[in-house]
Amino acid sequence: MIAGCDRRAAARAVLLFLILGAAGPGGAPARASSAAVGVRYGWADATGELFEGSPDLGGCDLVGVQLGIGLASILQVEVAGEYVSQPFDFARGLFAGVEAAGRGDYQDLTLLATARLQIFTMTFLPLKLYAGGGANVHYANLELHDVTEVPSARFGTGDLEDAIRDVAGKTTQVGWHLVAGTRLAFTGFPFSFFLEGRYQDPFKRDDGVPTSKSVYLGAELSL
Repeated sequence: MIAGCDRRAAARAVLLFLILGAAGPGGAPARASSAAVGVRYGWADATGELFEGSPDLGGCDLVGVQLGIGLASILQVEVAGEYVSQPFDFARGLFAGVEAAGRGDYQDLTLLATARLQIFTMTFLPLKLYAGGGANVHYANLELHDVTEVPSARFGTGDLEDAIRDVAGKTTQVGWHLVAGTRLAFTGFPFSFFLEGRYQDPFKRDDGVPTSKSVYLGAELSL
């Protein structure tokens, strides 16, 4: 497992690498910026407990929109918004000293800022390979339903309503992510398409936002 300070250092190093790479040899000036808007749809695999005893969320659908700006021939920066939602059941969840069973519903609206550096262009196909990284902010909400206390020799009994209030509700978390993908773009055609994979992790784990690995397809329209 990577320590929190190491994850932050790695994220800063990736962003510095992208900025230096975009400058090119001798710090050549960037070309005029270009912009594109688009949509994405894919799949996210979320792992990690939302609270002690909760299961991994597993696979869930991902939908989003994005605005990308090309700052140089090989560098693009993007701001995106994504949404995931996943119901789950738990048999022995522990919160605030109370063991309980029930159902949960997790929703996460994420804002992402990403820099992508083109690393390879195919000569025989209009495909470009790229990699990058950035930071994200999660606005997550956890709802609990049909919760009943489970008799426990370890923890005894407690105030179930107070325990639910201690765990359920909204939380905001900041994290980092790395991406890699390929883009299909025909010269003179206003639409482009991409396939991208992403790994993302909150800076502070075990606080209501899981780690996730995502794969998604996207389409963009040049402005």
